[in-house]
Amino acid sequence: MGVTSRDPLELLASYATGPDAYDEAVAADGSPRPAALAALAAVAGHDLDVLADCLMEDMAAMGMTFRSIEGDERFTVDPVPRVIAAEEWVRLETGLAQRVRALNAFVVDVYGQRRIVSEGVVPERVVETAPYFEPLMDALRPPDDIWIGVAGPDVVRTASGEFQVLEDNARSPSGFAYALAIREAVTGRLDGAVAERARPLDEAPDWLAETLGAATPAVATRAPQAVVLTDGVHSAAYWEHRWIATQLAIPLAEQHELEQHDRRLWLRPPGARNRRRIDVIYNRTSTDRLDSPLGQLLREPLRAGTLGMVNAFGAGVADDKLTHAYVEDMVRFYLGEEPGAALRADARPRSPGRARGGARPLRRARHQAQKGLRRHRRGDLPGRRRR
Repeated sequence: MGVTSRDPLELLASYATGPDAYDEAVAADGSPRPAALAALAAVAGHDLDVLADCLMEDMAAMGMTFRSIEGDERFTVDPVPRVIAAEEWVRLETGLAQRVRALNAFVVDVYGQRRIVSEGVVPERVVETAPYFEPLMDALRPPDDIWIGVAGPDVVRTASGEFQVLEDNARSPSGFAYALAIREAVTGRLDGAVAERARPLDEAPDWLAETLGAATPAVATRAPQAVVLTDGVHSAAYWEHRWIATQLAIPLAEQHELEQHDRRLWLRPPGARNRRRIDVIYNRTSTDRLDSPLGQLLREPLRAGTLGMVNAFGAGVADDKLTHAYVEDMVRFYLGEEPGAALRADARPRSPGRARGGARPLRRARHQAQKGLRRHRRGDLPGRRRR
């Protein structure tokens, strides 16, 4: 049954809150939180069932699906925007960016001097037993020491309203393109009332472009070329892969289109007579191990310094449950800072296992890990055409 109202308070008349979860829109006394009031007012003027159906149609019109072994899954979109106050988001964003900088420094150290181990901050077993530790990447120095170009921390909110990171997802996180498309659809259906107050995300493709630009090897030519690597149309997030390649105006390729000659990587699409040299690869395949056909193809160009990769093989050493327990120590050790107050510390696990939760999931926060390391102009993305 649809619900239509002009007053957010009428919309919330039968809405119940409880002590076991933090509601970002409604306070414990049932009143709208100030930051969410505009969004609730925008929704209150619509029939919620009709609004939800329209959003489903919008997703279908965009061809947006998430593939699984059971088949294509349509997106179910909550028509009520989830709002975080600007000042609260600044604290969260600062804490997450700090966290990723520390994790990147940890990966640099793991494949270098391992000071954090020799100085007793992190036990050696944390490194040596990490499932995605790659010993063959020892002494490798990616451009600007960027191992984690894109990170996807899983953020939850506890019943008390504190933010907590359950996972750091430093291998090949996905989802940000879906979030951008859904936000555009929701704000469009709400007649722009929410978009006027929301922080713009129009620059998100440029942030990714900067990350790929920063991963470009120093030996690259004046017109370096990047590529998005996918497993193909059967990949779970293929819609996002195609969206990224389109937004950045760079090729979308599969492994069988890549060749390695003279310690350089080349792209030769089916039927093409000429090949194109590749300088940066954005790996969105399901392969995140060096001991794989893809790893064998890329290893020599990576070690020769002729190829940059986002995220690099071996970055997954930072994406482990035992590693997760020491991230705050890494912040202090590498950055000389105290961990961001916006993120609550996890209890340190004694053995690998899922972090303890009891928290309400927050949509995955996407952050460019090394956005501030090296700034690139819009036209400097490898292979990107100026508009």
